[in-house]
Formats: sequence, structure tokens, C-alpha cells
Amino acid sequence: MDTHEDDSRTRRFAALIALLASTFGVEVSALMLEGYALGLQDLSADAIEHAVNTALRKATRMPAPAKLREYAASYQQPQAPWTPPIDQYRPSRRRALPIPPSEMYRRVLAGLPPLPEPGEEAAGKDDPDAISAECTSSPPRSTTPRWHHAGVPAGAPPAYWDR
Repeated sequence: MDTHEDDSRTRRFAALIALLASTFGVEVSALMLEGYALGLQDLSADAIEHAVNTALRKATRMPAPAKLREYAASYQQPQAPWTPPIDQYRPSRRRALPIPPSEMYRRVLAGLPPLPEPGEEAAGKDDPDAISAECTSSPPRSTTPRWHHAGVPAGAPPAYWDR
């Protein structure tokens, strides 16, 4: 700590002990402050303040440094609020797509697989004619009857469909 922080801590400590002494009608002396400082030197300033606040609420007379240490034992450091681990949401952790999502959407609308086949060039942003041709052309129609896909043999009579 630098001297400014030490001076600030000393003044805060002296003010807290003076507050206690004034509340309980005890005269403050330099020796008294030195004794309390020696008895509480290993406690943080926040723990000492907590002990003084507790003593003001619970004690009926000026507490000794040992009693202030007991009160300080109930002090808990404030915990930082929970934050989600952001590493899993960073883009560097995600797998990069080979083509932009807008291009994938155009391919799906055109009836093509969303990702290009290996060796196939995807239409890029710099080729608007290829993109519009993909989007306006109708997808190839299957020549196989629909009931064949549903498990109905090709050429089955209509009565077979109703089962």
C-alpha cells in the first residue's frame, strides 16, 4: 500500500473507534487507539467496519478488541455476481460455415442441398445472375408416384390405398 492508502485506512479506523467510544461514553486516547490498532491489525477495513456496526447494535458497553474480532468473524466478503462463461459463445469456438447463411437459404429455396457438394462452386455474392437463376428455377420433380414413397407398391389399385 502506498502512504495515501495507509493514511486513509488509519483515519477510517480512528473514526470508527472514536464513534464507538463516543457512543458508549468512553474517552478516546492515543494509547487506546494504538491498542485497538494492534488488536485488529490483521483484519480488513470492511471487517472492522462490520464489527463496529455489530457492536453498535448488540453491545451494552465499549467492546474490547477481542469482542470486535468476534463480531468481525461474522463478516463475509461480498461475492461478485455470477456471470456466464462467455468462452463457449465466442465466434472463434464455433465452426465456420463454408458459405454464408443467406446463400444456404437461397439454395434451399431453389431445391438444392443447403451446402454445396464437394467440388461444386457455390454461387457467391459477386454472381447475382447465378443466384437469381437458382432462386427462380423450379426444383426437379420426381417421376416416381407419391404412393410409392409411402410404402404402396407402384401400380397398386386405388382400393389398396384406403387400407
